[in-house]
Amino acid sequence: LKIFSENSMELWKLKSLEKMTLVFSTLISRVIMGLSMIIALFSLTIALALWLGELMGKLYFGFLVVSLLYALIAFVLYLLHKKIRNKVNNSLINLMLN
Repeated sequence: LKIFSENSMELWKLKSLEKMTLVFSTLISRVIMGLSMIIALFSLTIALALWLGELMGKLYFGFLVVSLLYALIAFVLYLLHKKIRNKVNNSLINLMLN
């Protein structure tokens, strides 16, 4: 009985370690992908603002339009933040339970 309980505890520890490493490796890889996407988005934003500014005759108009676009996106995300939070929570729970 003692050996069985020790082996069961060891198995539980190993399964927990496996789940934790899976969660952390997934989070780290997603953070790296997210940072790469942010850098690309930042570059595209500057290019779009410069292009729009050139079309409108003043560079600051392009940056103003792009800023207003981001403000609109931020407002929409604010309205949807509960749904987004729930999806992220469910995703993390599924990752930990599988």
